[in-house]
Amino acid sequence: MNANKAKEDKWIEVIPRHRERAKQIATSKELGKRQIETENRYHVLQNLQETNGITESLEMKKTRGIANPNVRTQIKKKHKAILIGDSHARGCAEKLSSYLGNAYEVRGYVSPNTGLDVLVITNSAKEETEQLTQKDIVIVCGGTNNISKNESNKGLRHVTHFVQNKRNTNVIILGAPHRFDLEESSCVNKEVKVFNKKLNKIMKRYNHIKVTDMSAKRDHYTQHGLHMNKTGKEWIIRKTADIINKLATNSKPAPITLEWKEIDQEDPVKNNEETVKETTNLEINS
Repeated sequence: MNANKAKEDKWIEVIPRHRERAKQIATSKELGKRQIETENRYHVLQNLQETNGITESLEMKKTRGIANPNVRTQIKKKHKAILIGDSHARGCAEKLSSYLGNAYEVRGYVSPNTGLDVLVITNSAKEETEQLTQKDIVIVCGGTNNISKNESNKGLRHVTHFVQNKRNTNVIILGAPHRFDLEESSCVNKEVKVFNKKLNKIMKRYNHIKVTDMSAKRDHYTQHGLHMNKTGKEWIIRKTADIINKLATNSKPAPITLEWKEIDQEDPVKNNEETVKETTNLEINS
């Protein structure tokens, strides 16, 4: 009898798994309902109050030449410089901006594999260049694609027409670079020299135009020889920045002209423009 009772005491109660799972879920719900007690160790700062002197100094924007450091003022650019070019001008706008500093707002419009006939009539650049003043400047870099397609005269006509319509601002034109990917005696390199010679000759008559030649050093170009490398771009951008800085320092106000005209007198300005166009066409086609 006692043996049977001892065996009954050794039995272990077995709980089904679904009941054990339900018990765990109920326990987790009870823990979720409990509020976790937290302590704010910065509660002492709640009683902090600023004095009137500090508050007034923070609200002051500018007094006696001392600007409020909490108010950020954006530096206003005095001049604008717009770079329009083909693949040779890629990355030059950023470099030019670093050389000119905060005085100029530099923007670049690059269109690879295009000639001067397309570059100077780009809609985005055209709208912006029309709003420029004599304190601003436009840089044009192109001509390589026109020369390679035997359309150098077409490129010269378009760039001449461009500068004639941009008397409201200054223009810097970069000459066509030498093609180191071709032989020195190739017809393309010969045409590059003719193009640059005509470009310099035509632009001499315009006071608001500056022409600068590209580098002729082999180590300023990539291994392939068509485009400039980092050193070459640094060289031409530094040279362009020097020209821009000289134009800014030597800029003079436009003279005041008086309107005077007699009856039955021919307009000399109109006749001069016609003469310039005829002379330009002769120089381009020569």
